[in-house]
Amino acid sequence: MEKDDLLRRWIRAYFDLCSEEVKLACRGHIPDEVWQDWEEGMRSAMNSSVCNWAWEGLGFRKDYTVLRLFLEGKAKGLTAACEEYSSPKEWRDGNFV
Repeated sequence: MEKDDLLRRWIRAYFDLCSEEVKLACRGHIPDEVWQDWEEGMRSAMNSSVCNWAWEGLGFRKDYTVLRLFLEGKAKGLTAACEEYSSPKEWRDGNFV
């Protein structure tokens, strides 16, 4: 496996983890003090040059709607992410829409 492929896999794994953390918070499974730590860590990491490169440059942004809404929403981000997460989805052409 090439170095770039390995880096993409690790970054995707991190984005998956962040996305799941947001979804757990939406379900009310994360205590407030834990969520504050997670939120701070996610926002800090996502501001790094590597995460920005992957998020925008590799197109990961389009794959993580709930995480994207959380990150873009600043103080209201969790609310927007939870609204999207809890909205009904339909399976169409191999994707939820």
